[in-house]
Amino acid sequence: MMRRMPNAIDTAFAHPLLAHLEPDVAAALRAAAREAHYAAGERVFTAGEAAAEVLFLVRGEVAIRRDGQTIALTEAPSPLGLLASIDERPRSANVDALTDIVVIAFPDSAFDTARRTSQVLPRALVLHLVDSLRTAQQGQFDMLQAYDEYYRSPGAGLIPGPYRFEPFPAIMLTVRHDPAVLASWLPEGLRPFPGLSDRYFLVSSFIDNAWTEHPDGAGKRFSYTETAVLVPCLDERLRPGAFFPELYPDAYLPIALGREVYGFPKRFGRTVRGDHRYDLYVGTRLVYRASWEREEPLGRTGLGDHMLEAVMGPGRVPAPLRRMSGLASALFNRSALEGAFPTLNARLHRQVAGDASSDHFNLQADELVEVAFSFRAFDQPRALLSPKLEFFDEQNFLGGEAVGAASFVTGFNFGASRVIKDYRRQRAGRFRFWR
Repeated sequence: MMRRMPNAIDTAFAHPLLAHLEPDVAAALRAAAREAHYAAGERVFTAGEAAAEVLFLVRGEVAIRRDGQTIALTEAPSPLGLLASIDERPRSANVDALTDIVVIAFPDSAFDTARRTSQVLPRALVLHLVDSLRTAQQGQFDMLQAYDEYYRSPGAGLIPGPYRFEPFPAIMLTVRHDPAVLASWLPEGLRPFPGLSDRYFLVSSFIDNAWTEHPDGAGKRFSYTETAVLVPCLDERLRPGAFFPELYPDAYLPIALGREVYGFPKRFGRTVRGDHRYDLYVGTRLVYRASWEREEPLGRTGLGDHMLEAVMGPGRVPAPLRRMSGLASALFNRSALEGAFPTLNARLHRQVAGDASSDHFNLQADELVEVAFSFRAFDQPRALLSPKLEFFDEQNFLGGEAVGAASFVTGFNFGASRVIKDYRRQRAGRFRFWR
């Protein structure tokens, strides 16, 4: 027997805020409700306007925007504009339909009457708001927890590495972009990797268990998410590696480690996973959404083929290169070879301001730095089919088109960084570059 799909108003009244209302209160609200449809891109309500209705989003997704920035995406089922209805202040943000949406609108007067006459609704509202507050507080606590624990006193020095990252899930997108734009991201001393001048990678890591092998950090472990931007490149000795223009962790500890110890140009960001997608927020702005239609296992030797096709295009991978990638993938997944895996030479431009004068900052450090990441395994590779990138923040430097995506489980170690180019010495006529 076919099950009847709930209509829009039934979906709204299935939400915990309305699900347990007294019959007479629910009947009055149902009588006052109206159903509204918005096409993708339409404005639902505008910041600064008076709150005339409480809306329940029952189908689709909306973007919450303020001062030209997308600060959140909200999926159905969810109330919209609830705070403005309660405190009778103007709307604090714009709400736009990100997809075609359906909402149930309750006039503010009807919702206010329900709050005053119901014994259930006031408590449901408090629980809803408390749950939102608890989620926000937990997120703040998670961000701060590891930060203080990794300092030594006196001197407020960060506990050094080497750092070890136990296996964690990661997602990698191959992005096609303008070669001139990608070349402009590379600092002096690096050049685009031949054949990859129009490709960069977005790698999102969901790190569960990271720790330092330094004795002062014994027993201290931390977890966080991070999205990294990688541009394949060669240095002046033609050694391959990847340049990191920016990284976006959602915890202050990796930001401090990156900036103070390794020089990684890190900014606070949140990588939020959903079903067949994830969103990257940097600061308060939504930068992009990555999504895919379905997933399929790649097997031990399939990851190399999948990534080669993403880089070179379907059907364009020569058979000898395909055989080599399969062999490399098989070897890379043999845990018995731990310690013999290849490394990724991560390059970054470190700039640290020193003393300030009236007309300029003196740089304490202006260097090209390299950190070697030793990978231990790539397991559970999966192809993420029909990937798509949607960009929301025009202020961010990222752009391009997703041409390939894969997920896998990996782990790595990294230790000390080294300076491979000192721009200050070069400007002074004393060039330095070494392995």
